Amino acid sequence: MLHVRFSCGALSRGAVMLFCSAALTARAWDYEGHRIVTELALSTLPADFPAFTLSAGARERIAFLSGEPDRWRNTVDLPFRHANEPDHYIDLDDLPLFGLDPDSVSPFRYEFMAQLCRGG
Repeated sequence: MLHVRFSCGALSRGAVMLFCSAALTARAWDYEGHRIVTELALSTLPADFPAFTLSAGARERIAFLSGEPDRWRNTVDLPFRHANEPDHYIDLDDLPLFGLDPDSVSPFRYEFMAQLCRGG
């Protein structure tokens, strides 16, 4: 019988690789995906990382908050969604609809939003 030994680091890396490969086929990660990645990241923090992240309550709060942008983006409140959706992702294929291309957009959030408004 063959015995294979895994270290926690190798197992975590394997889990991340498996999750990422599965995520490529998914439409979006949404809250659950962000939470899984956050929990994996928290589980691999170095021992000398700030102590405030070590309690179960703090880790739960960090994992919960990692999904905030998805909750804002997925709201039924149209003005709130409209204001927050561009902070979460950008569809480069839509830039020509606004007379823009990736080389012409500002790296600054509010200037980029102004460019979108001027273009469409």
